[in-house]
Amino acid sequence: MPDEPMPGTQPACTPGSGPGGARPLLLAALAGAAAVGVAVAATGLPGADGSGGLGPLAVLLLAYLALAGVVVRHLLLAGRPTEAPAHRAEAPAAPVAQPRPGGDLLAAMLTASPDAFIATDSAGLVTHWNPAAERMFGWSGAEATGRELAELIIPAELRASHREGIARFAATGERALPSSAMELPAVHRDGHRLTVEMALGTLAVEGGWWCHAFVRDISHRREHQRTLEHLNTVLRSAEAEARQQSALMSAVMNSISDGVVVIDENGDPLLHNEAAKAVLDPDDTCDDPAQWLSSYRILRPDRSRFPMRETPLARALAGESTDDVEVLLQRPDQEHGTVLSVSGRPLGAGAGLHGAVAVFSDITDRKRSQGQLEQAETRWRLTLDHAPTGIVLATLDGRFLHTNEALRRILGYGEADLRTRTWRDITHPQDLAGELVLAKRLLAGEIDDYALEKRYLHAAGYVVWVDSSVAMVRDENGEALHIVMHLQDITRQRYVEEQLRSQAAVFDVIHDAVLINDADGTLVDCNPAMAAMTGYPQEVLLLGRADASLDLGDPAAQEARRRAAQEHLVAHPSWHGDVPFLHADGSTHIAECVTVAVRDHTGRLDRTISVLRDATAAREAAEELRQAEERFRHAFDRSPVGMVLTDLTPGDEGRILRVNDAYCSLLGRSAADLLTMREQDLTHPEDVENDRAAVERLTQGEDSSATYEKRYRHAAGHVVWVEVNTAMVARADGTPHYAVTQADDITARRAESERLAALALRDPLTGLGNRVLLEDRLKLAVHRASRSMRPLAVLFCDLNGFKPINDTYGHAAGDELLKVVGGRIRESVRPADTVCRLGGDEFVILCEDLDAPSVAEAIAERIRATVGVPHTIASGEEVRVGVSIGIGISDRCTVDPAEILARADAHMYEVKAISKVAGRR
Repeated sequence: MPDEPMPGTQPACTPGSGPGGARPLLLAALAGAAAVGVAVAATGLPGADGSGGLGPLAVLLLAYLALAGVVVRHLLLAGRPTEAPAHRAEAPAAPVAQPRPGGDLLAAMLTASPDAFIATDSAGLVTHWNPAAERMFGWSGAEATGRELAELIIPAELRASHREGIARFAATGERALPSSAMELPAVHRDGHRLTVEMALGTLAVEGGWWCHAFVRDISHRREHQRTLEHLNTVLRSAEAEARQQSALMSAVMNSISDGVVVIDENGDPLLHNEAAKAVLDPDDTCDDPAQWLSSYRILRPDRSRFPMRETPLARALAGESTDDVEVLLQRPDQEHGTVLSVSGRPLGAGAGLHGAVAVFSDITDRKRSQGQLEQAETRWRLTLDHAPTGIVLATLDGRFLHTNEALRRILGYGEADLRTRTWRDITHPQDLAGELVLAKRLLAGEIDDYALEKRYLHAAGYVVWVDSSVAMVRDENGEALHIVMHLQDITRQRYVEEQLRSQAAVFDVIHDAVLINDADGTLVDCNPAMAAMTGYPQEVLLLGRADASLDLGDPAAQEARRRAAQEHLVAHPSWHGDVPFLHADGSTHIAECVTVAVRDHTGRLDRTISVLRDATAAREAAEELRQAEERFRHAFDRSPVGMVLTDLTPGDEGRILRVNDAYCSLLGRSAADLLTMREQDLTHPEDVENDRAAVERLTQGEDSSATYEKRYRHAAGHVVWVEVNTAMVARADGTPHYAVTQADDITARRAESERLAALALRDPLTGLGNRVLLEDRLKLAVHRASRSMRPLAVLFCDLNGFKPINDTYGHAAGDELLKVVGGRIRESVRPADTVCRLGGDEFVILCEDLDAPSVAEAIAERIRATVGVPHTIASGEEVRVGVSIGIGISDRCTVDPAEILARADAHMYEVKAISKVAGRR
């Protein structure tokens, strides 16, 4: 419908009617719109519907074009009649209808506008909402039209102010607006905020005041402005910081002790600090850093040439980083030069630079000190490692840090094994509690050191006695650092002490008299049995008051007997003889004496041990037997001493005719078995010849009786030592009939004599262990084997063919051969095996921890092969001996060390007998 004229305006006019038509009003509207806020009267303007008046939309479009700076005057004036100039000053005429194409064009321009156009009525309700407004705020035109503008785009916190302004505008017509565009906050339909630039205007439309606005979204522009402002702020801050950093860098570089040099890609110096100049130009003779290195030779620390391409700066220029490369700089006038530790880094293109930086420090003094320290440490370590006593450095909780070779040899552990243990782990349980008390006091600072004798458990399982000294090492502040231990192996000393105590016990309880004399013959000690035998108190004997009465006979004969015994002991291990002595009661007695020589480590006679037995009663008994044959026969069977009658008839020599029970018990055989045998069958092979010689002297009348010691072979295989007294009984025609032999078991006495003789643990000839050592180790070995359930073996070795060599070439050659054989046996066994020489040409090897009995067989085979190799003695003769080896293997029931030794001995005789039989064939 045609727009109605607003109240108080003139009616609408057709084109050309009225003075001047609508032109003055439209121009006024344009002028007012250009001033942003002057009202344009709608009355008399041509409407878009052809009624002759412009509607609100056309008016708003005109206002938009004016605000946008678009010249549209020709559009509004197109087609109107030319008016006389005289009418221009007249009152406005009625509006003239405008061509329709002009209104369509204005609507199209508003629709296509990139800026949002919004118009509201006097109530604040949206009347116009173009597509740009739809895109800008998310509301469609249909949704926005008729709704309150505050709900659509005004932020919540500004809505109240907006509504107050609208109400005031509607009531009073107050329309004072800014004369330029404003930046205001707005809100999108989805709730996000945006900043807009808004140009506002007002129009009097249809009796009320309308508002219109052209809105442009400047959120991105404002964001860019803020970013630019921020960047400017950051840039100014960066420039200030760069100046500050530059000053700081300069201060830092000149304050650090390390030298710093920066070069460009051509190797020319760019930057250096004072420390660099102090190192490279110590005399301050040149201000050009490029010349500083020209007076130096660049070498490696070992003074070999250092190629330039391998130096840290050259490698850094090539893009490689280096750390702590040692470089030696030497001037012609320097003897040692300067050692630098240099690190190089490339300067990457990312920093806008190409080049390298080197940081170096003078380590000449440090290298010199380091070398001196290394030398000191080397000397200390060598001293520690080669010390004869065991030395330990331990942590405060007892872990082994460092041990020397002597310590590892004492305990049997390797260094790696000890590092996993503490001293408590290998201390004997019975010694641990006492030492823990001392260790606690040491850690608490109550004591600085302590010493004690204690036991460690050797890696092989046996006990090691040590004399231990323990001290705490502290720093200059008194703080505990570590523990030092010095260990002296006293196992042998403790063993000797134990042996001496044991021997002293035996010495005191043995029934035979025992004398110990020094090399000059002076009495050193005697046992209670000697006092009982002579009737003199022991202290009297030791004080020498009875010496003159002990040895009877002509003084010259006495001296001759003593000298003969001494000379005999020089070359022999023992002397046997009778010693007459005077009892304290005045009676004369005869003592059978066995004297054993004890030598020192040089082989010189150190002392003698004599075992005496009063033979007076025995001699009287023998005489009585000769005088009373009947009494002899009666006593034969009941005698506690073994007795045997052997045939002396030629062809039947040695055939056993009669034995008593004691003789049967002595040999472990029945009388029936013995009566089928000869005396030679029971005698040890090495004693058969002595037996034959003794019997021959009896049958030839040279001796009336024979008394000597010999060995029997027991039925169980072991040797029985006896002292035999043999007499011949002749027939009526004087021809030999039979021999009467009394065999007294002296095995125990012999054992004790040998035990007393073997005071040292080593055989003086071969350096191998002796019987005492063997028995001790065998006892321990049997105990260990019973726990580990792994067998052990004893190899009993007897040389074949040794006696002829000894008789032919002399004892010196025999001794030399025994030494060689002993060494060969030692080389043939395992390191942990024990090799002993029992005496003569008998050797025993103890082999523990066997995987199988075949291991012992393999060891025996190696011994046979090694011993059988010919040997050239000192005289130039080549000699050769063989060896018979008997092997005794322990089993789970073996608890007696003597049992396994007896097995080996018996097996050896079986091997020797087989060898003899094979030799005859």
